[in-house]
Amino acid sequence: MAPVKRHAYEAHFKLQAISYAAVNGNRAAARQFSINESMVRKWRKQENELRQVKKSRQSFRGNNARWPQLEDQLEQWISEQRTAGRNVSTVTIRLKATTIAQEMKPENFTGGPSWCFRFMKRRHLSIRARTTVAQRLPADYEEQLVIFRAYCSKRITEKKIQPNHITNMDEVPLTFDIPVNHTVEHKGTSTVSIRTMGHEKSAFTVVLGCHAAKPGEKKEEVATVSGKVDGEKGEKKKDKEGKKDGKGAKDGKGEEKGEAGKKKGEKGEKGEKGEKGEKAASAKGESEGGKSKKGGEKGGGDEKGGAKGGAKKSAKK
Repeated sequence: MAPVKRHAYEAHFKLQAISYAAVNGNRAAARQFSINESMVRKWRKQENELRQVKKSRQSFRGNNARWPQLEDQLEQWISEQRTAGRNVSTVTIRLKATTIAQEMKPENFTGGPSWCFRFMKRRHLSIRARTTVAQRLPADYEEQLVIFRAYCSKRITEKKIQPNHITNMDEVPLTFDIPVNHTVEHKGTSTVSIRTMGHEKSAFTVVLGCHAAKPGEKKEEVATVSGKVDGEKGEKKKDKEGKKDGKGAKDGKGEEKGEAGKKKGEKGEKGEKGEKGEKAASAKGESEGGKSKKGGEKGGGDEKGGAKGGAKKSAKK
């Protein structure tokens, strides 16, 4: 026996079967709508729920949350973050769920990607793009475009401008801070705002330009930035030149100091030589004086010896 193919019925079809069964009975409703009687009994038990959902809803699939307290606390945290304008991603949801699970210690909780998307579906959350106010074109932009093209054609014909002298340019604004454009938000929210660092309006402009080339020539592409950056470069160059000048002045002063040091060194050498000469002369004088003293002492001794010898001779006589 071939397996019976299962069918999915929408909520408004189920409500019709319920209304018919309330008047004619379950079996009659099953024969009328070509369904099983057990399905009619099941639908009559779900009558209140079927009247609250969309008419296109087909079934009530999906299990209930295994950790409802954790999900309630997590949903409250998401609402607080979005109220403050902060970005919330699926990764941050999983990290926060893991942190809450460490405090609550539920059983068999991993907080994987599949659980995260089921949680978002149960809590009516989705990934939304940041809403912005689009810039509208003026009402007479087509007329202004025709006038501009006619003016360009006229000037090209009058000045006989060659195609390779015509440059196509476009300005591209770039910001120093690129904010995130997607976040997790409740379904049906009209305004989705994301808090930034405050530098998304600090921007610089890049000008891209290209012009046509003659056959056989390479096309040239030109890219420039706004004048503020060029001015900063000029200031840096001036600073470098000033530093070089300062180094030159320092070198000149160093040479002058070097010459003065040489002169002082020469004077010092002369002074040291003079002191050495004086010390040598004094040393010689002291040595000669010592010798003379010894000679004198020897002479005095001879005189004493002679006197003693004379005295002895006279005593003998």
